[in-house]
Amino acid sequence: MNDFKQYNPEILSIRGMETAKCLLEAGIDVPDNSVYGDPALILPLFYKPSISGPKKIGICPHYIHKPYFLKNIFIKNSLKIIDVQKDVETVVDSISSSSVCISTSLHGLIVAQAYNIPWVWLEISDNPPFGKDFKFKDFFSTLNESQVSHVKVSLEEVNNLDYDKIAEKATLPDKLYNEDLILESLKKYLGRSI
Repeated sequence: MNDFKQYNPEILSIRGMETAKCLLEAGIDVPDNSVYGDPALILPLFYKPSISGPKKIGICPHYIHKPYFLKNIFIKNSLKIIDVQKDVETVVDSISSSSVCISTSLHGLIVAQAYNIPWVWLEISDNPPFGKDFKFKDFFSTLNESQVSHVKVSLEEVNNLDYDKIAEKATLPDKLYNEDLILESLKKYLGRSI
């Protein structure tokens, strides 16, 4: 992070409090917390999803977990797998047309939050994505964290999970971020550079 400081970056918005701490420790100025929030939270301001078919429980594995889910989950009528490696529109449409999103992928949770789809963070404890839980905690700092639904399992357990039961735990935490302020910080910057 200290190498980053040499470029004298102007930080417009950041995902959350954990990122703010790291930047401040490196001596980099951060905006006030009114503009904290992942940029994907403003997707609904730009993209209206195409929603079709009956609403199912969306299982959204991180790409490193995808092979285990594809191999071990026999899709029932109430479940569908969301492939985060498809194009953005397909992923957003699929999450938005879910009744609930159960995700090991951070952006599965963020897109669900952005489009008001209740969600559950399914943490694979013995095979976490790069950075472990840092980015999740960072995002959760922009929500009422006490309302975050979290289920922790091992990779081996993926095979035998009761996804209907997990879906019952889904929540849509109250947001502490403001999409309009995140967008405004970007518009101000773009307005200066034109």
